[in-house]
Amino acid sequence: MSQQDLTGIEWRFSEWLVANGGLNPENVLEYFSLSPFWDPNSNNATLKMQTNFNSLEGDGSRLKNMIGIEFELVKEQYPILYIIQKQRRRSPTEAIPMAVYYIINGNIYQAPDLYSVLANRMLTIVNHLNRAFREVYNYVEFHPSSGYRWKFNLPKVEEAEKKSQDTAIQRAIEFKNSIDRVFFNEMSSKNEEKKAAAPAEHPALVKLSSAQEVLNRVSPDSQKLISANTSVSTPSSNDGGKLKRKSEKDGTKKKKKVKTETPQA
Repeated sequence: MSQQDLTGIEWRFSEWLVANGGLNPENVLEYFSLSPFWDPNSNNATLKMQTNFNSLEGDGSRLKNMIGIEFELVKEQYPILYIIQKQRRRSPTEAIPMAVYYIINGNIYQAPDLYSVLANRMLTIVNHLNRAFREVYNYVEFHPSSGYRWKFNLPKVEEAEKKSQDTAIQRAIEFKNSIDRVFFNEMSSKNEEKKAAAPAEHPALVKLSSAQEVLNRVSPDSQKLISANTSVSTPSSNDGGKLKRKSEKDGTKKKKKVKTETPQA
């Protein structure tokens, strides 16, 4: 007959603990007899009904002479921990353990057996291994010519973020370059229109502007030396008229001189 699994039960009787002043080695089995872990067909229950003893701990000598299921306090750490063992006694010197119960601060638990502990641990291990194999399967690919191989070229989150940042920077640079090109084309078209609408300059003014550009590129000290040794003046309209009248006078003088020098026939 298989016994019921009570490893998931926690039992406590607070009123009894308050009424009896807590647990001690003398009354721990009596407190345990009130829990669902107690077997009413045990030798302890039979002996209690026969003798009507309130304490079951003092009957250890009689229990060893009986055959059957019994409960025994095997370890204690007053007042916190008590360990009770359920066992089948065959002789005064032979008893087979069946279950172990422990009491911590008045709470009673059934300790799991070795089979349950190993089965639970093995189930946990198999579950983790199954999840690991399923995860690894996503990184393996098979080809008839090359067989199985690992897929190392999977995209990573960091690489994707870096790529998106580079793309955003490149778009910003392209937008700035397009604005610069539009501005440059607009300015060049305006300069061409100004050049086409401007009147032709005098050759002397062109030479003067070129000379002035050369002077602007020279250092200030050199400009002082050049201005001291040479003088550059802009021909005005009055100067042009004087030069014209002077040339006309020179021409009339030459004509008169020619007339006076011609011999008479």
